[in-house]
Amino acid sequence: MKLSKEDFATLLQGWFAKFVGREAIEQDAKIHDWTSEEPCWESREAKQLFGLSLANLEERTTLFEELMKLNLWIIVSVCEGKIGNVRKRNECLGIFHRQLFDQFFREAGYDFEQWLLALSIRYYQYREALNWPEMKPGTGLMLLGEAIYRNLHGDVLPGALQNFQIVTYVGTRMEALGELLNQYEIE
Repeated sequence: MKLSKEDFATLLQGWFAKFVGREAIEQDAKIHDWTSEEPCWESREAKQLFGLSLANLEERTTLFEELMKLNLWIIVSVCEGKIGNVRKRNECLGIFHRQLFDQFFREAGYDFEQWLLALSIRYYQYREALNWPEMKPGTGLMLLGEAIYRNLHGDVLPGALQNFQIVTYVGTRMEALGELLNQYEIE
């Protein structure tokens, strides 16, 4: 299906909104809670995600901010892999970032250029984790998981379970968005 650049950006914004927000974070906490004896995740009452408490406002805010940046990076990365026309891709991503900023950040007093700069720093950090020069094949996502965990917890390395939770989160989001984007073409 063909979409205009604006409609494509709106599609990306809808995808983003689906995964970032209180309900989405609480659902992710249930899905990624492998510590419960209960066989059905729907019956679990997960209280944390990636080692941060959902009941603690400060930790929940830290988690929300990291998930926001992470999901934005996932969108940019998947678009870079799926949309071969660089000009169209960059225009769509520019429209997407502007729409998102206008909807959520303008009234909070943020400056668009400063916001983009802060995002680009985090995007760079994620890319560097995936493209570490001495990296062995297959370790990129694990290093990305470590970088995300450090953003959440400070200069601490994650345990294997928490890193696996993060890697699973990133991998499933990238795969789902890739499948969605396969259905569309930019006019």
